[in-house]
Amino acid sequence: MQHVFRHHDKSQFVVNVYSVSSSSNNRDDDDDDDGPEVRAIREGSDAFAYLSPSSMTPGDMYRRMLDDELDVLVDLCGYAGTSAMAEIMASRARLLRRGEDRNDTDDDDDDRRRRRRFPMHVSYMGFPGSVGSTEVWDYSVFDPIVIPSDARDHYDEALVYMPHCYFVNSHRTVVGATTTGDYDGNGVATVASTTRVEEGEEIERTSSLRAEYGIHPSAFVYCCHSRPDKIDPSTFRSWMRALERVRASKKCPGVVPPVLWLLRSGEEMERNLRRWVRREFGDDAGDCLVFADVAERSEHLRRLGVIADVFLDTPAYNAHTLGCDALYMGVPMISLLRPSEQTDGRDTADSKLDLEFAADVDSSNNARRPSDYGQHEEGSRFIATKKLASRVGASLLAAIGIGLEDELVHPDMDRYEDAMVRCALDEEWFANVRRRLVSSRDSSPLFDTVRWVRNLEAAFRAMAEVGGLDSYGSGADELPDIWVSDHD
Repeated sequence: MQHVFRHHDKSQFVVNVYSVSSSSNNRDDDDDDDGPEVRAIREGSDAFAYLSPSSMTPGDMYRRMLDDELDVLVDLCGYAGTSAMAEIMASRARLLRRGEDRNDTDDDDDDRRRRRRFPMHVSYMGFPGSVGSTEVWDYSVFDPIVIPSDARDHYDEALVYMPHCYFVNSHRTVVGATTTGDYDGNGVATVASTTRVEEGEEIERTSSLRAEYGIHPSAFVYCCHSRPDKIDPSTFRSWMRALERVRASKKCPGVVPPVLWLLRSGEEMERNLRRWVRREFGDDAGDCLVFADVAERSEHLRRLGVIADVFLDTPAYNAHTLGCDALYMGVPMISLLRPSEQTDGRDTADSKLDLEFAADVDSSNNARRPSDYGQHEEGSRFIATKKLASRVGASLLAAIGIGLEDELVHPDMDRYEDAMVRCALDEEWFANVRRRLVSSRDSSPLFDTVRWVRNLEAAFRAMAEVGGLDSYGSGADELPDIWVSDHD
């Protein structure tokens, strides 16, 4: 979100940014020796300061922030990473408690001023869930898809409901320049040639890059470059069932079978998955797995847009930034979102992959085929999507704004598998999906960062009207939720 800050209305908002990490040690606020992301944040803010946890206590850092007389303080970490920001945010409660126990005559002017007005504390982006505290944070920023009405009671803090996807991105100003190096006069990246789904696609370039990654030029590529720990066994089994259905439908001379393109996480992962696939689906099926190493961002985006046909979302923990990457590069994403009443996940036979060779593999070494499983009842491989991190993919697709969520977001894994199969077999439908996705890129709310910032500013104004805290206990348990109307 490095380019978010530049889009604030500077006639209405003063943007102060604080870097709080071990890398802040011995850094000067005017230090120019930063990477491009930090430089973009610095250039987009009115003031930028390094605060070092090694030389300042959390309370000292919080007092430094209070010196800037903030109305709203946004925490971009929550419980993610180190505890530094959570400890800083907790300093308000400690100061308020201390203020109740001391007489004004014992306080200096600075302490009295700070107690009269503390900023609203907001949790955003870093932690995908409730912060669980009304003393430390007042608001969290989400949207109605990731937090449906039946989940509201699980959040202690007050909530900001954004009108579209809560997960902001800077893809219009970052991704295009990463892949083409070009900007228009308004600083927006030009992306006319970043994805191979547009007319005049460079077939030779595609073939060359696919060969570089060990993928046949004609293979249909199902891609999941999410962290491997996001792939649960039930989902992996479903993916392989879908691939086997496509393989079975294309078993004729000269037809190249589909592949599943995964991010590599060590030799053991690759060895175990190939072994399991061969056992369950036959020796030939093992060749459908292709692994790629982690790449620099520019290469990651290049290979994603050129090689992948479909991106597979991981239901247990959805793609966030990577989902934005795929959709912006013109790669459709299939995601799972169960109806709200289907929320009770349970352990099943599909909840683990048995890596030991089982007795039901016959002596001819022919593994069980998908037809032997039959059409499973959904309960036999149930993956719940009640938690916030399991609902982000649906929110991203809804924010595309052209109805793709009806075709790419599915209520159960049977239909998720069917969608995978249709993408590979129904060429006319799939080409239309990709055209609609690419055509919506510059107009959809998902990639309209300016629109997202204006909506967030409306929430900030509402918080400012409520006012800062002036006594302990007047926190989020008394604050109203904020529903933001779309600024379009």
